[in-house]
Order: sequence, then C-alpha cells, then structure tokens
Amino acid sequence: MPIPDSHYDAAIAAEKRGDFATAEREYLAASKVFGGRGDTNTRDYYASLAKLCHQDVRLMVDHPEENIRRRQILARNEPSTGCFLGACIDRDDAIRKVSGDNGQFHGDWSDFDKRIGRRHGTAFMYLSYGRPAPVNWLGQLARRGMGGQIVMDIKDITQTRDTGYLKTFAADIARTRTPVFLRFAGEMNGDWVPYHRDPAAYKAAFRRVAEVMHANAPNIAMVWCPNWIPQDRIDRYYPGQDSVDWVGVNFYSVYFRDNNIKRPDPERHPASCLDYVYERYSASHPMMIGEWAASQESQVDGRRRDDFCIDKIIQLYTALPSRYPRIKAVHWLSMNALLHAKPGRRLNNYALLGSPDIAAAYREATDNPWYLDRCKQGARPAVIPQLVAGGDIRMQGPTTLRLDVQTRDQRPVVEWMLAGKVIGTTQAPEIHRITINPQQLSSFHDPLVITVKPKRGKPLVVKATLHRGPVPGGSRA
Repeated sequence: MPIPDSHYDAAIAAEKRGDFATAEREYLAASKVFGGRGDTNTRDYYASLAKLCHQDVRLMVDHPEENIRRRQILARNEPSTGCFLGACIDRDDAIRKVSGDNGQFHGDWSDFDKRIGRRHGTAFMYLSYGRPAPVNWLGQLARRGMGGQIVMDIKDITQTRDTGYLKTFAADIARTRTPVFLRFAGEMNGDWVPYHRDPAAYKAAFRRVAEVMHANAPNIAMVWCPNWIPQDRIDRYYPGQDSVDWVGVNFYSVYFRDNNIKRPDPERHPASCLDYVYERYSASHPMMIGEWAASQESQVDGRRRDDFCIDKIIQLYTALPSRYPRIKAVHWLSMNALLHAKPGRRLNNYALLGSPDIAAAYREATDNPWYLDRCKQGARPAVIPQLVAGGDIRMQGPTTLRLDVQTRDQRPVVEWMLAGKVIGTTQAPEIHRITINPQQLSSFHDPLVITVKPKRGKPLVVKATLHRGPVPGGSRA
C-alpha cells in the first residue's frame, strides 16, 4: 500500500545521504499515516525504523547517592534507586548444579558469580501452577542476600478460583522472608499462551492471585509481564494498579527476526523494545525486564556471532541507568536454547558463559554501582550517574564522565577535548567513559568539547565546562 505523500521514499533518500534526523521524521510521519488508517502493525513497523535512525547524546557524571533526590513511595521490594541485577542460570551448562525443590536442580550462584566476576541481586526460575513453593531455592538465595523471581506458568486460569493452593503457597513464601517477585501468567498478549483469548478472565485471575498474595505474604511483589509484542494487545490485559506491584516486559535480541534468514535485524537497539510498555506504565509502577538475552548463535545458519551478542549486552546495560531509570530489575536467561529449549523453540544460544569475551563484556557493562547485588526494599547504589544540567560540572576530585551515545553507527568514535587539547579517544557501542583529575585543568574552569564521529552522517557535539571546586553561584551538575 503506497504512502500518499511519499514519506517512506523521503526517509530512504535521507538515510542514503546520512541525514538520519530527516529519516527519523519521515518514518514517524509514515507511521502516523498508517496509525490513522488503523493499520497498527505497519504503524509499529515504521516507528521501529524511526528508532533505528534516532541519534542522541547524553552527558552524565557520577555523583554520590546522597546528592540525589529519591522517590519516597516505594512498591513492594522496590529499591529507591538502582536496578537489581539478575539472571536465570539453572540450565547454564558451564556451572555446578545444586538440588532444590520438587526434584528440580538449580545453578550454583557462588560458582556463577565467580566465573562472571561479579555478584547478582536476583535470580529467576520457572514453576508450574500447583507445584509447592520453592522454599529451599529461596533459602539458598537468602543466604547470599538475593531475591527470587518466580515465573508461574498456568494452563487453565480457572484453576485460580480454588484459592486453597494460593493461600498455602503464600504462607510458605512468607515464612522464607526472602524478597519474591511473582510473575504470574506472563506474556498474556501473545497467542502462544493458552490464556490470551479472554482478557477479562485473565484480569480476574490475576487480581484473585494478587489479593491472596497481598493478604498473606508481604514479601511477595506481583509482577504483570507482557511480551514486548504484539503491542496493540498489551493494554487490554492490564489488571489495574491495585493488583500490580511491578510491570515487567520480556524480549530477546536475535540476529534474525522471526527466525527467518531473509530478515536480518542486527541494528535494532535492545532498549527500544522497552519503549511501548515503559512509556505507559513507568510513572505508576517500578519496572523490570523479566527475561532477556542476546543471541551468540542462531539455528538459522549455525554461525557464531559473539560480536553481535557483545554489542547488544553493552547497549542494553549501559542504556538503562540514564534512559530507563524506572527499570529496577533486569534478568538474563543464561541458556543454550539450541540444546535445552522445548522442541520448536531451539532457535538461539544465550549462554552467558558461552565465551570468555561475552562474559567479560557482561561484567564490564554491569560494572556500574547502579546495578545492585543485594535485594532489599529501599536499597540504593552509593554512586548514581546523573545527567549534566546546564553544562557545568563541579570537580572536587577525580570525576568520571559517561557519554551515552545512540547513533546508527554501532561503534562511533568519540573525541574528548579539554581546553583545546585532546585528552582521550574512545570507541564503544553505547557508553563512553573517561575519568578526569582536577590537576588536568589549566584553570579553575576549562571548556570540555566532546565530538561523536559516526561513520556516516554529521558529527554530534556536546559541550560542558569543568570547574575546579564549587561551581560559581553554588550550582552543580
């Protein structure tokens, strides 16, 4: 179907000449046209092309936590600032296994953390409705200061009408005193789950479960977690603010869309999959990424793509602190699904320990105080990356600057120039960091010019002023 005013043709022409700002506007205009026609699938497709063309640069500086104003009203198990770092490691072949509940075995977190090189704050596991609460697993987590996300699958939501099981489950969880996130009947907007057909029945079941949990287990936070697509069905399943403590979203970064070799999708920024749900629910709920991972090998062609996996890791984990601060928990599914997924779902390898380079990229991308390795309500990091306001940065000691870059180029070159002299050049998929000492300043206030140089398109320039000691007038970044 042609677009009446040729927005698509204009966008393609702008992309070819490296004018991504114009391309973004034209794609958005095309999206609006199809949205007006009621064609939501095509609307969302052109909106996704616009996101690929979006270019943005944000300068941040690490500040002590006490300088940051904090949200005072917290949901169950919500940290005041920062993000619980989590994963599912039960089918990671590289680590030891320990016995749990119901005949299940789980990954050994002491082994996993040692191999990765950092601690985690939350873990998640899958549990079929009707199975006893995993109290042994939660005890193992509690001894490490971790919380647990329980993914409760259910085939028939009418089972929730008999609340006996739910009350027993809640009482058992309450006795553990471990922070628990109960992700009940997730991805309800997808036709791959049996309870997607009747949104009203789904909402009633979710509310029923939430009522029992809230009444009997103060350590349980109810998580409502759609899949990131199809987007036009998500809102109709929302059970309401009284029942939902956290809002989650599930998505994966894969090289081939729909497992189709004719649909490579290497440029999609993983965080763009958050936008629809984040824009609608982050003001009223803390949010979590229920499960995510980036593929290092696809069933489509069997080719290893560690570089793709590494880029997506860096892009997601470095984008969350500055662009999605209401994401308060993030979980990687560490599993080679080519081996361990159900038949028909053996499509990608997501094992975080699949190669030393992938593990190192994950460790570096999460090497940020924003990511919390202990789980408790009100937890907060000691240092928080804060957007620079007004271009003034006060320096009373070594200061780490972070440049959050989004360009069509996956790895643009960034040049840092202080008082007319180049002090560093960096190249990375997303976040560029540099630490500057006050002794490097030639005066009490030196200009800092940061130039982002993508392979195609115009350079992006950010300017700031570094001040040795308090900023004149008492202001600060």
